[in-house]
Amino acid sequence: MNRWLVLTLGLLFVMLGLQLHADDAVKPITLDELLTHARQTQGLAADGAGRLTPLAGKGQAHFRGVRAPYQLQMGSFGTFVESVEHRLGYQSGFNSKQCWRADADGYSQVLELMDRDLQLLVHWVHSGYWLHSQAPLHIQLVAASKESPTLSLLVDMKNTKMKSKLELDRTTWLPKQLEYLATSGPVIWIFEDYRKVGGRSVAHRVIERHDRLTEKKEIEQAEQLSQEPACNMPKSKPTSITFKTDRSPKVETTRSTTGHLLVKALVNDKDMGWFIFDSGAGAMIIDPSVAKEMNMEAMGDILMVGLGGNQTSHFRLGQSFQLGQAVLRDPVFIELNMKPFAALMGHKIVGICGYPFIARCLIEVEPVSTKMEVHDPAQYQLVGGSWQELVLHHNLPTVRARFEGDREDYFRLDTGANTTVDFHTPAVREYDLLVNRKTTPRLQGGVGGLVKMQQGTLEWFELGGVRFEHPVVGFAQSDKGAFADPYIAGNIGIGFMKSFRIVFNYPAKKIAFVRRGDTLDGGNTMLCR
Repeated sequence: MNRWLVLTLGLLFVMLGLQLHADDAVKPITLDELLTHARQTQGLAADGAGRLTPLAGKGQAHFRGVRAPYQLQMGSFGTFVESVEHRLGYQSGFNSKQCWRADADGYSQVLELMDRDLQLLVHWVHSGYWLHSQAPLHIQLVAASKESPTLSLLVDMKNTKMKSKLELDRTTWLPKQLEYLATSGPVIWIFEDYRKVGGRSVAHRVIERHDRLTEKKEIEQAEQLSQEPACNMPKSKPTSITFKTDRSPKVETTRSTTGHLLVKALVNDKDMGWFIFDSGAGAMIIDPSVAKEMNMEAMGDILMVGLGGNQTSHFRLGQSFQLGQAVLRDPVFIELNMKPFAALMGHKIVGICGYPFIARCLIEVEPVSTKMEVHDPAQYQLVGGSWQELVLHHNLPTVRARFEGDREDYFRLDTGANTTVDFHTPAVREYDLLVNRKTTPRLQGGVGGLVKMQQGTLEWFELGGVRFEHPVVGFAQSDKGAFADPYIAGNIGIGFMKSFRIVFNYPAKKIAFVRRGDTLDGGNTMLCR
């Protein structure tokens, strides 16, 4: 009897011991414990202090539908420089102060807003700097079931609007996937093939998935560096642009039936029709029938993010694009059917003149009279008005403007829109712009389709020092497309810009709003407050 009692009690203690160990096994991990484990993989202290090993790697990239040589260097404290060596490629970097990008022709610019934040976040996750105590990130652990092979973290960049979700492997404590919800849908980076390089665990394969497109960067050889890499932005010296000073800077223009500004440009020295002059376009666009007629080589793949959603397309390689005094050599166009635009605008529309051309020139435009001139920025002197800061966001001109309630925010300037201003969906919510306001529904179209809007009267809006009283404006209602961008408050169209002569100087990152009393040909004094 006593023996059975002893055995029973023994079994009970064994079972209790097993249960205690089981409870310990499923005990939820804390954020501090997770970060301690993850930091060990990169040679950092438990509190994130230390120095990451500088390294360099080279391999191949599958970028924009082409395969090209790829190089990457990582510094100790979040600095980096990388390049994709191709006509469609780029070079980019961060020197601890400036995040920058340079096109294949040598045109370089400092990145701002979301372009900067996203570039930094992806590279910091890849390099392991996201774990460093100096990284300006706020990290939150998401509860996960014990069966889940990964642990989820919400990662926000401090003092910005950048928010993302990071998945860590529960076994290795290394990043598996980073997801950012862009206006065009989720963008996902997958980190694979980890190898040790100088004490740092580095993914040798990074895959980016964005809608229907997939891009890949693979490191085939990597080594530790004895010193920090040079990550400064190269001086901007675009080799693709020349200026013919013996030609007039004036551009042949007209206005479409929709109110858009059209320009006559020469493509490969031929007049093929009208181009929409669109400061809201991040690329040069060509109609596929025109590209085929001119025997333009097709290359690669691209995802176009428009007002109504996404659309995939291809690149077309030209020989030259001439407007005013400027000649852009070897322009890269994106193929897009322009026939629907032509039907609406009452002219033969063969393409869109956007960022790649505008960024390398100085352009004066007076929307109300359709007068336009294209100059060499190095030879231009501003007459009337004064310069103010110009920010490029997704390669599009962005300025600060004020509106009712004494609010101030960033707005995109879009000469391809014939509206006054359309507030983005996040700004409509943030500023409660539909509260106690009478509105009517409307639809607005662009690349990708239509977007739902509400239309109403704003108390006032101020641009370039001019206040517009009681303008009729739009309020976006869509959570996808260009009007869902949370980084800027809205899109300013011709409705406001026609009150000025506007001087776009992308190379110097500045812009001038000159009141129409001082126009290209004199003109009349505009009515303002």
